[in-house]
Amino acid sequence: MSSSTILELFTQIDALPFGAAERSLIDQAIALADEAGEDTLAYEARLRLTASAKMTGDTDAMLASFGWCLGKHDSDPARFPLKVGELDLLWQFKWMAGTLGASPLFPRAEIEAVLDEMETRYRRAGVGMSGVLQARFDDAVDNLSDVEAENARAALRREPRDDYSHCDACVRSEDAAYLASVGRDAEAIERFDEIVEQNLSCGEEPETALSRGLLSWLRAGELETAKAAHLRSYRLARSNSDNIGIIANHLVFCAVTGNAARGLTLLERHIGWLAHDSLNARAHFAALRAFGVLLDAVVRSGHGDAAVRGAGAAALEPFFGPHEGEWSAAELAEASWRAAESLARAFDERNGNDRHSSLVEQSRALADEHFDLPMQGEGFLPSIPTATEADPVDAAGWLVRARELMGTGAYGDSLAAARRGLEAGRLEAEPLDRSPAGRIRSLLYAVLIQALIAAGDLDEAAARQIDRIAVLRDMGCDDQADIEVVLGLIMLGTAVDDDVHVLEMTLQAADARGADSETRADLALTLGSVHLQEGRAEDALVLFRRAVELLEETPDSPMWISALMFLAHALARTDELAEAVSTLDRLLEFDLDRAFRATAHHLLAQLAGAEGEVEPGLAAADAALALWTRLGHRSGMVDSAVLSASLLRDAGRLDEAVTRWRLAVREAELAERPDVDGLRYGLGRLLVQAGQPEAAAEVLDDVYASEVSSDATAGARAETLFWLGQAHRQSGDGSSAYGAWSRAIELYAEAEDPSGATHAGIALGGLLLAYEDEQSVSVLEEALASARGADELQLLVEALHTLGRARCSFGDAAGLAELDEVLTIARAEEAEWLIADVTDSKARALQQLDRLAEAVPVALSAADGYAASGDEVAAGLAELLAARMLVAQQNAEAAVTIYRGALERLGDVPQAHVAATLELGDALEQLGRHAEAAEARASIDAS
Repeated sequence: MSSSTILELFTQIDALPFGAAERSLIDQAIALADEAGEDTLAYEARLRLTASAKMTGDTDAMLASFGWCLGKHDSDPARFPLKVGELDLLWQFKWMAGTLGASPLFPRAEIEAVLDEMETRYRRAGVGMSGVLQARFDDAVDNLSDVEAENARAALRREPRDDYSHCDACVRSEDAAYLASVGRDAEAIERFDEIVEQNLSCGEEPETALSRGLLSWLRAGELETAKAAHLRSYRLARSNSDNIGIIANHLVFCAVTGNAARGLTLLERHIGWLAHDSLNARAHFAALRAFGVLLDAVVRSGHGDAAVRGAGAAALEPFFGPHEGEWSAAELAEASWRAAESLARAFDERNGNDRHSSLVEQSRALADEHFDLPMQGEGFLPSIPTATEADPVDAAGWLVRARELMGTGAYGDSLAAARRGLEAGRLEAEPLDRSPAGRIRSLLYAVLIQALIAAGDLDEAAARQIDRIAVLRDMGCDDQADIEVVLGLIMLGTAVDDDVHVLEMTLQAADARGADSETRADLALTLGSVHLQEGRAEDALVLFRRAVELLEETPDSPMWISALMFLAHALARTDELAEAVSTLDRLLEFDLDRAFRATAHHLLAQLAGAEGEVEPGLAAADAALALWTRLGHRSGMVDSAVLSASLLRDAGRLDEAVTRWRLAVREAELAERPDVDGLRYGLGRLLVQAGQPEAAAEVLDDVYASEVSSDATAGARAETLFWLGQAHRQSGDGSSAYGAWSRAIELYAEAEDPSGATHAGIALGGLLLAYEDEQSVSVLEEALASARGADELQLLVEALHTLGRARCSFGDAAGLAELDEVLTIARAEEAEWLIADVTDSKARALQQLDRLAEAVPVALSAADGYAASGDEVAAGLAELLAARMLVAQQNAEAAVTIYRGALERLGDVPQAHVAATLELGDALEQLGRHAEAAEARASIDAS
């Protein structure tokens, strides 16, 4: 293997961010260099490994790699120099004392020896002492007394900066964290603010500083600053498992701001990170204290019994101890405090003080601090009951259990329950005539056979059908038995389109010989179900109606339940919604098992939603959700929660909708449903619509990362990026929105989706226009080209409108042609409000082109159009535009009249009303009408 291959690997490594891909290449380079005996290249590769391991939290690898490199350097400084390009062994020395100090396994003397050796090597190399003093300061803050920490800080501040100083962001972050820890919050905030205002950053900043400043900002009453810092820091930190200390700060923030539900979600998402770096006990200590603070808040909120997902992982047992079943929040809180206290004792014993025990007490004292800063759309989600239901005591009970399990898709469990029921029936030993016992036995066999068919075991299903037929004959149900002998498993779940002819012939024969009504109803239902499955709802409806008519002769038949459910589905498919609802109402009067009842409620909710009846729909969807929850059927919970969320969204109750959709996502994750990314995407869109852009960005970032890793289609990735761009734009992060929409346009083009490309292009062009960037014109020209190929009139109108406005804003009168094209379309469509809106845009365009004489009548025409459409506010704003242009033309007399008209329309828009009143006063002053001007201005104070 040539050295060129290793050097090429170095090039690839240096182009990658720290992470798994980069680490894999480093490992390859080390293996190749060792195999080839290329010691100098092996040295360079391990210098890269030390840095990578530091940034990703692999302390074992970092210490081993650093020690290897230090030994090589000492053995031959010429072949293995301190610096190789940007890689610097002395710089890496800065990490060593802190790494040893982070674990109580390393004695105090060893830490001090590393600090002394670091100083010796720095002096020998002739470099400044800033890096050494920073390391001593960090060690004092982490392990020694406040007095020693303050002395170390003073020495550091006296030392001038040099090439081995921490970067500006890290220096301020460390200093601010220390100041906050000793109660000097005002000074700490100054440092934290400097990081934000100066946009300082490095590999671990600003996310570390933003999380460290959360309590200081809260205590200073800067709640919105703290909220923004929480959202930004978490978004930056949440993908790197070495950031468990940052996550700990966010958990504390959630606990003290009344967001325990959000905190629990974050805890469940990141709890596994606790085991990421076995030697970083300092991070474990911070995390465990934060777990305790948060979980105590969960308990105080009344949700101490909430299950904490992921806490039972085997890797976490060394921290929490063994536990049977799921950990509750209350149980895990106690375990977290125990583990934190144990680490505190170990650190204090090593350091010879009580610093860490004091930190535990400070964390416990946070229970007395509260800042009212609720996050929208966050709430505790219902949990599936953990109590095991008692087994049924008879065959009838086992039949219900088997049916419910069948309804939840638990075919193996349903099969076992049916077998238990049949065994119980044998023990009951009642005669199998048309008694309830016989009926129950035949139905148990039916469920058993259906479960076997679902499991793909057709041979045993056929054998058990022979047993069922024998039961039917003992009961005197010979017509049903004869049909099943002829049709076999077709009657119990295997019917497909190829079986339609034989089912029709069999039904005709049964009619001809006068078979009993239940048997003919069963044939009609089986035949109808095939038609429904194949999309022939009208044919199915005829058969289901007939089945219901036949069953009128046997009002106690258990077949009623299936007949009414099938009928309701067919009615819904054929848009007979009112009758479908009445059919379901009738069905719900029966004694249904919970799975069947939940299914009926779900369909009822769908029908209510289709009719725009939100409240009845919500009641039905929530009834289904409650039933699925009691049954522990996660997939059913997902579907009903999404339905409920959709109804809430349609009703404009977006925060409630978000909570329901979060529940759907959680249960889909637990059920490992394949559509979980689609559900997360839906949640992200909903969060944007609900005005929660930061939360939306969190969700959509995760969706996009998952789509990239799973090689999702270009169209799917484009849609996710489009909404991610919307989230960033809504939160004021224009640069991130630009990146998301630019990439979305590329992906839409790859997917050959002109509509999507147009949407993203209009969004990107509008963003650039808002920032007065002339690039907006070229972006919107491309969007218009896409729109003309999309054959969607609304998109074409939007693209033309936006491009026309953009051109004119940069002085290009050609934009008027696009606005006129929109007007032509709007008039053809008789879209009165759109005509007014584009006319208003044209007036503003003429104003930007300095064609005020033309612009004024156009603005007044827009005002008339808005007024005719019932939009008084828009009409008032158009009149205000006309008045301002008249003033600019030195026509104050005409402007006064227009101002007064605008004021009548803008009474409900305080800011515009005040502005118009002040301008009216100025116009009156120009005309020498001072008393009227004073009266106008006084009206502001009066209001």
